[in-house]
Amino acid sequence: LRNFSVAMQINVVRFFTIEHAIGMIAGIALVHIGRVKIRKAADADRKHRLAMVFFGIALVLMIISIPWPGLPVARPLFRP
Repeated sequence: LRNFSVAMQINVVRFFTIEHAIGMIAGIALVHIGRVKIRKAADADRKHRLAMVFFGIALVLMIISIPWPGLPVARPLFRP
């Protein structure tokens, strides 16, 4: 954290300090916004459509933010 510009040039450090954290926080924010909008919707069809959109986008964003095996910033699923 002392030399942030150098840290941003390293893929693994940038992923875990910026991309992972922002992706997860944005996913949580989308879930919260979706829940609020669902409560305010009057029609059942609109509630289901809002839930699908907001929760779907949040799920995709969170899945993208996970360091899956096979990616350059990968971590093992199970540690020995």
